[in-house]
Amino acid sequence: MQHSKWVWFVTFSPDGKFIASGGFDNVVRIWDAQTGCPAHVLEGHTNAVRCGAYSPDGTRIVSGSYDQTVRLWNTSSGHLEGEPLTGHDGYVAWLAFPPDGSCISSASWDSTIRLWDGRTGQTLREPLNGHNGHVYIIAFSPDGTRMTSGGQDGTVRLWDVEKRVIVGEPLEEHRNIVLSVTFSPDKSILFSASHDKTVRCWDASSGEPVGHPLVGPENWFFLMKQPIALLTQIPF
Repeated sequence: MQHSKWVWFVTFSPDGKFIASGGFDNVVRIWDAQTGCPAHVLEGHTNAVRCGAYSPDGTRIVSGSYDQTVRLWNTSSGHLEGEPLTGHDGYVAWLAFPPDGSCISSASWDSTIRLWDGRTGQTLREPLNGHNGHVYIIAFSPDGTRMTSGGQDGTVRLWDVEKRVIVGEPLEEHRNIVLSVTFSPDKSILFSASHDKTVRCWDASSGEPVGHPLVGPENWFFLMKQPIALLTQIPF
């Protein structure tokens, strides 16, 4: 068994025992990470599956699609939990859980971020508005109190998770689409990567730039958690 079209995302379960993948064949597949054997095929999306994320306890996986829905699945049974989560008017580009799994955050090409109850899937208040264009990426701080986002407008934004409001002014040093954002393990530094071929570092409390941008030689950057652990060792 394999995907019949492009694969958009791949992610490990928190315990490393399973791998989830999704793509243009409209399904999420779960694989045994040790044997490579298929465990479940999660069917229901009506368009390409763009993103997915495991809950911190590994009991659920959430998926987002070009069909503009977010879906929550039970990883043991492979069954959909509840109805599809609707409200976005554009592709769902990224999904994230905070460390405690209390909510689900979804970023969309409709320029908004939505928060959903991590247990019931019910929407939490109104969507978060601020970006001017597609929102490509979101990430929670290690303590779950802050969330950051990046988008087509070239800005990075910080949000208070509990109050559901933007914190401070947009971080506007990038000159092109922001593709990736993440926090340092101690949540003091925020990293962002852009189509402008730079990685920038910011003070997560004040929003002030830290040091000089890291400039790529030829191409644009994506940031993942492990490389960021290495970047935090660079003296600024």
